[in-house]
Amino acid sequence: MIGGASRVQAGSVDHCEHGKEVLTLRYIDVRPQKYFTQEMPLPLQGKMCWTKTFAAENGGTRINTRVARPEGSNILTNLLLGGFGYVFMRKTVRGIFEREFELLKDYFESGKFRESQSR
Repeated sequence: MIGGASRVQAGSVDHCEHGKEVLTLRYIDVRPQKYFTQEMPLPLQGKMCWTKTFAAENGGTRINTRVARPEGSNILTNLLLGGFGYVFMRKTVRGIFEREFELLKDYFESGKFRESQSR
């Protein structure tokens, strides 16, 4: 995280590397342990936003991700991002979230989370 803040807050920026891809993610809205919304810049001055929500469920936590349709700065950009770009970004973002889920699953199943909570 860039900015030196000790907690993620609106305006914080993450840099995320997935193979050859390097993504810059800006936090738009954050309510710790409830939800956060991030924005990612796209080509053609576009952007894509998503929100992750967290809710207690059956002794665990349910994580929901809602992804908004990509937006551009003008009608032409919206058409390009809304057509081919939407299909491409949906596949890319889905892959990122699936890898993220596997990492979280491995982390929680390893017992490291319980160890950090007992300190």
